[in-house]
Amino acid sequence: MKDIPEGNVGSEGRRIAIDIESRPSLAIDVD
Repeated sequence: MKDIPEGNVGSEGRRIAIDIESRPSLAIDVD
C-alpha cells in the first residue's frame, strides 16, 4: 500500500488504510 502515492488515492478506503498505518490506534474506530 505504501507504493501507492497519496495523490492517486481516490477512495476513502485507501485513505483510511494509510491513516491506520500512521496511527494503528485508529484501526479500532475504523473496524
